[in-house]
Amino acid sequence: MWQTQHPKAKAAAVAKKKRQEENRKNSYSLKRVSAELKVGTTPGQPQKIIDARVVLNDFRRRGVSVFTKESMPIGEMISVTLERPKRFYCRAKIVQCEQKHNAGMLVLSKENFNYRLALEFVFDSDEEKESIAEYCKELIENYLYPPSKQAA
Repeated sequence: MWQTQHPKAKAAAVAKKKRQEENRKNSYSLKRVSAELKVGTTPGQPQKIIDARVVLNDFRRRGVSVFTKESMPIGEMISVTLERPKRFYCRAKIVQCEQKHNAGMLVLSKENFNYRLALEFVFDSDEEKESIAEYCKELIENYLYPPSKQAA
């Protein structure tokens, strides 16, 4: 017969869908990925590769925070490479290094990543600066807060 809903049931369904969409917008989940830091990017200096973890939510246009297993000197120039969710490479300068005793709360791993480094990106051109801004925008739109499948 007829497929019409009772007005109250229809209103409840619309309200539920609206609440789900609001919860999706307001939800906050941390997305963590592995990173590789290369120290010794100046010619003639031996390169050292350090395993790190990045919380994607920490990405900004000017820099990012990473977790490492070891302390690193402030002012050191490094290169940062991420393979996921999309390849990323940039040079950066360490502007802060602090030991976090509760870093395990953010980086769940068998290994301890107890040092948090604040990195400031180093740009050689405006194109690099724009490229990182676009990467941050893409992270937000496609990986951190993707559009709801129900909204489509």
